[in-house]
Amino acid sequence: MFLKKSLEFRKFFGLKDPRISMLLPFYFDIFREMKIQPLLVIMLRKDVDVYKSLNLIHGFSLKKALDLYDKYMESIEKTTKNRKRVFIAFEELLDNTDNTINKIKQTLDLPIKKSLKKEKQISAFLDKRLKHHNLNYETYLREFAEDHSKLKEKLEEEREEINILKGELEDIKESISYIVDRVSFGSEMIKRKGGFKLKRSYKEPETQKDFNVNFNVDPKISIVIPVYNIKREWLEACIDSVLRQRYKNWELCIVDDASTQKQTKKVLKSLMKRKDERIKIKFLRKNKGIAGATNEAVRLSTGEFVGFLDSDDEISKDALFEVVEAINEKECDVIYSDEDKLTLKGKRTEAFYKPSYSPDRLLSQNYMCHFLVVKRSIGESVGWLRDGFSGSQDYDFILRCVEKTDKIYRIPKILYHWRKVPGSTAVNVNNKPEAWENGRRAIEDSLKRRNIKGKVLLGKGPCTYQIVRQIEGNPLVSIVIPFRDAPKLLRKCMNSILEKSTYQNFEIVGVNHRSQRKETLELIEYYKKKDNRIRFYNADLSWNFSMLSNYGVKKAKGEHVVLLNVDTEVTRPDWIERLLEHSQRKEVGAVGAKLYYPNGKIQHAGVIIGTEEVAVAWHIHRFTDGNNWGYFGSLIITQNLSAVTAACMMVKKKLYEEIGGLDEKNLAVAFNDIDFCLRLREKGYLNIFTPHCEVMHHESALRSYKNTPEEEKRVTSTREEEYMKKRHKNILKKGDPYYNPNLILNAENFARDKMLDQHIAAKDQHINNLNKVIAAKDQHINNLNKVIAAKDQHIANLDVFTRNLTREIVNIKKYSVFYNLLSRFRRELLMWFGKIRK
Repeated sequence: MFLKKSLEFRKFFGLKDPRISMLLPFYFDIFREMKIQPLLVIMLRKDVDVYKSLNLIHGFSLKKALDLYDKYMESIEKTTKNRKRVFIAFEELLDNTDNTINKIKQTLDLPIKKSLKKEKQISAFLDKRLKHHNLNYETYLREFAEDHSKLKEKLEEEREEINILKGELEDIKESISYIVDRVSFGSEMIKRKGGFKLKRSYKEPETQKDFNVNFNVDPKISIVIPVYNIKREWLEACIDSVLRQRYKNWELCIVDDASTQKQTKKVLKSLMKRKDERIKIKFLRKNKGIAGATNEAVRLSTGEFVGFLDSDDEISKDALFEVVEAINEKECDVIYSDEDKLTLKGKRTEAFYKPSYSPDRLLSQNYMCHFLVVKRSIGESVGWLRDGFSGSQDYDFILRCVEKTDKIYRIPKILYHWRKVPGSTAVNVNNKPEAWENGRRAIEDSLKRRNIKGKVLLGKGPCTYQIVRQIEGNPLVSIVIPFRDAPKLLRKCMNSILEKSTYQNFEIVGVNHRSQRKETLELIEYYKKKDNRIRFYNADLSWNFSMLSNYGVKKAKGEHVVLLNVDTEVTRPDWIERLLEHSQRKEVGAVGAKLYYPNGKIQHAGVIIGTEEVAVAWHIHRFTDGNNWGYFGSLIITQNLSAVTAACMMVKKKLYEEIGGLDEKNLAVAFNDIDFCLRLREKGYLNIFTPHCEVMHHESALRSYKNTPEEEKRVTSTREEEYMKKRHKNILKKGDPYYNPNLILNAENFARDKMLDQHIAAKDQHINNLNKVIAAKDQHINNLNKVIAAKDQHIANLDVFTRNLTREIVNIKKYSVFYNLLSRFRRELLMWFGKIRK
């Protein structure tokens, strides 16, 4: 209150407080209330000057003075960051006052005009006789020398701390989940909880023993590497990534596929000299290709599990440890992890955070790829790799493996670094066009083995695919459309179905909810007469979307039903076929479409389940450009997701009724489609998003996400949201299996958690700052050492002088004895001459 009254009517004022470094937050709060923009002038002083001042006033030791100064300066740096500020050296202000004031004015844009009168006042006020910032080393040499060893100890502690931080940073970059506890909760949860906590801060272990983990199962992991004419440094880096593994029960099986480059063989022969029984190397006389060479490497192996590594790539230090930990947590036959890419300069980029096993995605894209580890029994049962699928031999192998087991496990950590070698698919998948076609052939073979009728097409993006399944029979499809008036929307929706649909065995079940407009009633009559496949029912019910939808499904006669919003418009003729090809599958629950806004942006491409802390669910890729392929092709491939929207959703009628339809009691407006899909998932059914069924959704795209009709309903439907949190507590707790925990929740663009990136950046900055502090301390110590050395030299010189002086004194003493004798002899002579005279 006192400050407010004192400063209220002052346009411009200065504030100085000895404790200001600790009280800045307090002042900033006051300034914010008074709508004052503070401009900060931060004074910097030499460490030795700070020590001298605090020592004279308070008797502080060197260590205590410097610690206190560091603490206050760190507080100032954190508090004033991102504010308008200028740093001024204390000596600079005293020695060159005019220029320093001009610097302050220019940096802070201060509206201060030059005044000779003020300059004279400043000049008169400053008394250079009182200047005491220059240190007399002679006076304080003894104190510095006494604290020298203590300072060294402190520096060693700081260096140790830096080593720990660097180890921690490496672990963050290599295996994020070691450092961040549930980073996937995202920014909203972090804001609510006041920032995320580190799971643990630890130093990089060197061996498995350092992890302090005793596995119940301790399997041998065989890493197989086919090699052919690879650059020495890449091959060495690849091999080193295996040798440095923290889990030690591994074997390395390398087969050289008749390389012609000497450097490649030289690296392998050098490796053989290590005489490590875990390393097995074989040189082929004849080139067998990548599949043949890989199989030769597998024949060398003896491990219970086999991991696949390309000769120019690397695995993280904890890769095998993570694999074994997964094997101990649950029974695994096929294991894969997240991956990223390495530039030629060694920079990591293009991180791919993958979903859990998604069978439909795997038939659309080899998203598993790296790091792949397969149980030996599974690999042997499928005959390992096959020739004839160059560039996609691993894809063909994975497809055959997953046909033998459903024990497939994803490790949501980056364990594999794929090097972007010129000419490789890591740089551009178009570098090996045969790989795309061979992948298509691999899927064709897989469909034949599974007795699935259909054809495989190349997808929109390289190495993506579309399976067009054969429709079994000619089942009736019932299209259920609840509506209330909105005649223009109703006309667009109905006409698009009737005019564009190529699949003709459908019926339209219109659920009229108390429409009163004449135009709407006339449209109803018009369509009833136009096509006998169209029926309308008057539902005199309260507004309850779940109830209206269930009512329509009861009236439907079809084997499959489509829930369709009245504000949609069919844009693709084969839309029914693309939904039906999946809905007819016995293992499938709900099938959702790709919905666009009228401006061409994405409205729906699947739904992700969140957490209790962040959000129950949200659309992914919302407002993304419709031509965008999405996160690693997510917008152009068929895939399994936890839920899809009922704005356009197909499901078998029998299954709809078996599940109990939409929840009329608890979810009248919001989340009813999400709840429905999750109940299907509980029963073991797969929900599918297909981008090949495209529908326009006239939900307003001009308003922001939070202002859309659905969002307004969800914001006001707290009761329904709370019901979802209670009903699906276990799912929300575990997280969405089709969304990687390293990606931020409640984000529509598969963004990586920015808070995590900020944490890593903060660690980097912290390390940089510590290095600067250490550099300054080292320089300070160097200066002290120079002074001490000079004094030592001075003392040494004094020692020499003393020795010489001592010798002189000894000589003088010798001469002194002789002189005394001479004097005595002289006196005696004088006495004798006196006697003679007498």
